[in-house]
Amino acid sequence: MKWLAFARKSYRGELEAKIGAEYPGSSISWASSPEEMRETLVHGMPGQYAAAVGPVRGAQAPINLAAAIAQDAHATIVLLAQPRPSGSLRSRAAQAGISRVIALDVQPEEAQQKAPDAEGARSGASARHERRQRAEKGASSAAAPEAEDLDEVESIPAVAAPRGASRPSRPERNRMDQELPRIDSSIVHGPNPCPVLCVASGRGGVGKTALSCLMAATAARWGLKVSLMDFDLACGNAYACFGLPGPAALDQNLDMQADAKTLAAQGKIATDGVSLWGSCLRPENAELVAPQAGNLLELVCRQSDLVIVDCATAWTDAVAQAAQMCDRLLLVCPESGGAASSLSRVGALAVRLGVARTRIVRIVNLSNPKKTQEAFIDRADVGLEAARTFRVMDGGEETDELLMAGHVVELSAQDSELSRSVATCLAQILQELGRLPDCNDARRALEVHEHGQRRGFFSRRKEAM
Repeated sequence: MKWLAFARKSYRGELEAKIGAEYPGSSISWASSPEEMRETLVHGMPGQYAAAVGPVRGAQAPINLAAAIAQDAHATIVLLAQPRPSGSLRSRAAQAGISRVIALDVQPEEAQQKAPDAEGARSGASARHERRQRAEKGASSAAAPEAEDLDEVESIPAVAAPRGASRPSRPERNRMDQELPRIDSSIVHGPNPCPVLCVASGRGGVGKTALSCLMAATAARWGLKVSLMDFDLACGNAYACFGLPGPAALDQNLDMQADAKTLAAQGKIATDGVSLWGSCLRPENAELVAPQAGNLLELVCRQSDLVIVDCATAWTDAVAQAAQMCDRLLLVCPESGGAASSLSRVGALAVRLGVARTRIVRIVNLSNPKKTQEAFIDRADVGLEAARTFRVMDGGEETDELLMAGHVVELSAQDSELSRSVATCLAQILQELGRLPDCNDARRALEVHEHGQRRGFFSRRKEAM
């Protein structure tokens, strides 16, 4: 049997031995990157192949890579190999169509890095706080250990570079970090970018901008440093929700050779804890900015605790880059049967762009708290088979008035069905990514059982069996 595999070099020997023992006569070729592996299996390999994904360094989560291959490629077997695979990992892998999950031995240096302290496993936010304290006290000159999927694979951001774009080398990334404007050098981030949530849809008027701004204001109240990217580059108006007189225009000081660093310098403060980038002053300049969207997003990630991207209705090049790089793609639709078609098409488009199904979340916006059944939500449309679903309640006319007046911060702080449902949705997503901040408001939001919240397709199917 012919295999194409991808894993860190330190695990390749063990993975090759396990494949050889279980599938005698196998021949294994190694891909140099997740992108090469996926593209080769989808487009470049004649005949039948099996695929194996082991532990990796960097931002691509192994389960997401394996899920994308299982759904999109023509592999006869898709094998996911991880140290200490948990029951939840095995369950998510089965739901995503991955053939098998096998256990690998933990490397000695990783066992030392991952040894739990006396208080047990800590959240990602607590770990980052301790790294900041160690850096400030000069307790350690070593870089933070590289994050690795041991138990909860989805706690690692699943960020993929845009197709056709080359990722800078580590020395180049270090140089870019030093040159990025307005970075607080006392803040020590891990080796991976911060979580990126991309808010998109297949039709206009569904509340993407309001939801993006509410999430940004909510996360800022939880103590996170939030960057809000308005990628409706031509006509975005996220600035209006914060009462700003105009956008953080990305086409200021723009010339035909604009680079990401020039665009990054155009950010402005929207409110305490929230910085804003975008849109453009002149809609015709959007096409000049769009090619740098992915590079801009990568730079902004390095000075943030959370990045939220408010996308245009039309899936432009900038939206496609954001979708490919994000940790969670939030597809927003209204609570109406007529939304099913556009939701299905945009889900299929996301999958064709290489977004793993495990990274897609459905947001049913403008929901009626008294309504308990939406037939179209139970459909497993293309690209949405494993997607979780959240409901965000309709805030009524008062919501529209506050947003138009630029009072999104006040709106997010209200004790209302709307603000609670937004906070619950955000808290659960950050919890899945291992980045829920350590504060009382965030923990309370996580504990709230939102009225009428929907579960994923596979959880409902499992209960029915």
